[in-house]
Amino acid sequence: MPEHHYSMELMQKLFKKNIQLFFIGLSIALYIKIGYFTDRSNFTEVLIIYTGLFIGYFFIIKSGLSLKILIPIALVIRLIFLIALPNLSDDFYRFIWDGRLIFQGENPFLHLPKYYLNQQIPGIHKALFEKLNSPNYFTIYPPVCQFVYYVSAFGGFDSLINNVMIIRIFILLAEIGTGYFLLKILQQKKLDERLFLIYAFNPLIIIELTGNIHPEAWMIFFLCISLYFLLKNQLAVSSILFGFAIASKLLPLMFLPFFMTFLGWKRTTIYYLFTGMTCLLLFLPFFNLEMVTNLSNSINLYFQKFEFNASIYYIVRWIGFQVKGYNIIQTAGMRLSLIPIIMIAIFTFNKRYKWENLWEKMLLALSIYFFVATIIHPWYITTLILLSVPLKFRFALLWSFLAVFSYATYQTDQYIENLWLVTIEYCAVYGLLIWEIFNHRQELFRGYRNDIERGKTYLKLRLKVR
Repeated sequence: MPEHHYSMELMQKLFKKNIQLFFIGLSIALYIKIGYFTDRSNFTEVLIIYTGLFIGYFFIIKSGLSLKILIPIALVIRLIFLIALPNLSDDFYRFIWDGRLIFQGENPFLHLPKYYLNQQIPGIHKALFEKLNSPNYFTIYPPVCQFVYYVSAFGGFDSLINNVMIIRIFILLAEIGTGYFLLKILQQKKLDERLFLIYAFNPLIIIELTGNIHPEAWMIFFLCISLYFLLKNQLAVSSILFGFAIASKLLPLMFLPFFMTFLGWKRTTIYYLFTGMTCLLLFLPFFNLEMVTNLSNSINLYFQKFEFNASIYYIVRWIGFQVKGYNIIQTAGMRLSLIPIIMIAIFTFNKRYKWENLWEKMLLALSIYFFVATIIHPWYITTLILLSVPLKFRFALLWSFLAVFSYATYQTDQYIENLWLVTIEYCAVYGLLIWEIFNHRQELFRGYRNDIERGKTYLKLRLKVR
């Protein structure tokens, strides 16, 4: 090889390596900035940091660095947040409130927070109460979350950072577990192991789970490990872990019907039995009729009162104002929730049995649920990112960036949404989703065409008999 060619090749390699190191260093600096020195009311700063992080994300996952190098870096980035109080979300105050109640022998599902102010409970005081963002609502966090919040109370009642650190350690353990089993799934399915980087370095995953300590981390972990054991045909283990996923956040309940097609009726019945028993045992320490009533009321309020960063619902709400002259959320929210139920029924009886089809159905069903929901916080999308990894759909990755637009709401104490930004967010997400469905239409709709053909054959046979 001529000397000048060798020199050019060496320079290119050095340049590429320096670019990779630059974006890794930039990402670390930006995570420190957003974790410790950024207020969510400064939307411009949040947007610039998110944009920088997603540019770095793109270059990192496209880099030629080996997983042996990148996996420790992904862990180090998460460890940056270890001693930080979440500054982009104030949900953690309710986590600590619930944990301290359990620590003192109280059931957090039974009463509204205000009830406990006059009970002289150590760690439960007015200063903490005033930081709660939902003081007029019953807690909605299932038993797995409550266990972690209870453990966090061992950090004491004088330092919030101690309580947060304990919760974050559980988050970190869950994230490590998710990464491990996601890699195992990719290896088992003989897919490119580097797809793992899509989840490991996604800034929304890192900021909203490790940074803001949202409980989706535990749901994602148990869901991922459950699907791994399902892939290994270890149904008992898978079903128990699926029960833990539901007991982390109720969302995976919508996926249960899909197992009927994937496993068949007999095996699905056994799967449901183990999952149900697991959920029952986990809820048992908190269970009574009052707890069921309060939890149901909280779920109903989710559909009938809360509004944030919605898409289709906002269009329906606008139509409601034009026709009725008032906000129709109390009826529209519940009626829109019927759409994902109908779609889940259609997906359930679609005769596609492959393991990939199960992931595909979960991704699309959850997406439809979010599209018609009245409230979408950025961290909700984290589950979609996991489900996207082994599939060809990438609209959730675009959504994970555009969700930062919702932080424009926190620029003032009035929490006024910028509907232009909401429109840009969802037009882009829907546009990419439609493009991806069009590109993969042959594969995606093959099962449904088969169902239609079987239906036609059945009708012809019935007509002949008559």
